[in-house]
Amino acid sequence: MAGCARAVVAPAGLAVPWGPVLARVIPRLLGIAIVAALAGCGAAPTLPPPPTDVTAVSVAPVVNKTKWELVTSGDFIGAKFLGVSKKTVMDVMREDTGKMLRDRGIKVDVAGAPVLKITLQHFDLNTPQLDWVDVGLTVTLTDPDGTVRWSAERSNWLVSTQLSPSMPAAYETAAHAVVRQLFEDWGTKS
Repeated sequence: MAGCARAVVAPAGLAVPWGPVLARVIPRLLGIAIVAALAGCGAAPTLPPPPTDVTAVSVAPVVNKTKWELVTSGDFIGAKFLGVSKKTVMDVMREDTGKMLRDRGIKVDVAGAPVLKITLQHFDLNTPQLDWVDVGLTVTLTDPDGTVRWSAERSNWLVSTQLSPSMPAAYETAAHAVVRQLFEDWGTKS
């Protein structure tokens, strides 16, 4: 037998020479591996350790630099009639940040305290599956004199929203998860 000319019986009963099959498959698999490595697939970059000397912060409103409104509730025809106010991802993130930091012993919204600012660069839901949100954001903690005490940036951060029944629910799920992961190491958990 010469080279890789062995034949395998395919399900349809056809003989398939291994040489041409491998010649097509191996370069494709190698190409996929290279693209995956270059795209940064793998472990997400870790955030820098949080500042240890923070006892109080002022949480600024979350800045939305996406092209979307990112509504989580109150965006339907009868919302006003039913008394449901409109709420966005930015509202959820600000509320969660304040609550989470308070729960960890950090005073929140104190005058003269360093300002904690979250800026959403992108917050893209994979539709129609609603399995994840691709998040890009920056977070800074800035002293009143303008000195940046701490900053972090995440891009192409895939946050799971599996089992979310709707776009607003997926947005809200992702907002909660992002805040939890951003500030889980801050302060002391009570």
